[in-house]
Amino acid sequence: MTNNFKTWVPDHNDFSFGRTLMIVEDYSKTVQVYSRENIHFCALLYSVLSARESFRVHREQFNSFLENGLNTAEKVLSNQDLVKRILRQYGFHSHKIESVISIAREWGRLDITSRMREDTQKKNGRSLRENINDRMDGVGYKFASLFIRMSGYEDIVPVDAWAIKYIERKGFRDRYESSGLTPKQYLKYEKRMVQHAKRFGVSPALLQATIYAKWSTWKTHSGIICNIE
Repeated sequence: MTNNFKTWVPDHNDFSFGRTLMIVEDYSKTVQVYSRENIHFCALLYSVLSARESFRVHREQFNSFLENGLNTAEKVLSNQDLVKRILRQYGFHSHKIESVISIAREWGRLDITSRMREDTQKKNGRSLRENINDRMDGVGYKFASLFIRMSGYEDIVPVDAWAIKYIERKGFRDRYESSGLTPKQYLKYEKRMVQHAKRFGVSPALLQATIYAKWSTWKTHSGIICNIE
């Protein structure tokens, strides 16, 4: 299927799946209405756990945290041995475990939920991303951007592996073949995503979600659709 990636142009049906993904993953309305402080933390945890995982495995890991009551920063910090046991089932090395502990430790200090609730016009996503990137170990632009997009900011783009493929198949490359993106490179790819989104008349976040929904295993393992052409 990826053989067609270079010439693929998203249509209305593709964008509808992208919008569905964004609705499913949008934590912002829950926080605004119910003031549940742990919802935003769960969104950040969800983002960090997605690193280098298929959607199926990622969902299993996240559900393990929820089933064991690890849904707040305080519970993660007070049950670190349990956190380690859950993640080591999936072969996680210490670096990723440290990232989960770090986001819990810095969560209250950054006061993210209150700052997002007060940002009713969704204008401060990039400054929040910089704070997260600077203060939380192992949470770079990609995972911070996913978390912020899940919190209702549509101008923020999580440049994941699929977004990188999309941009590079469209003729732009600024990295070695097998390397990840430096922060400077990330911002260049993000800028390209913004430019492509403008051509389609959609938000940058929707274009990224549409790419992910189309080409990853999300539609199958999320239960949204059972058979993909």
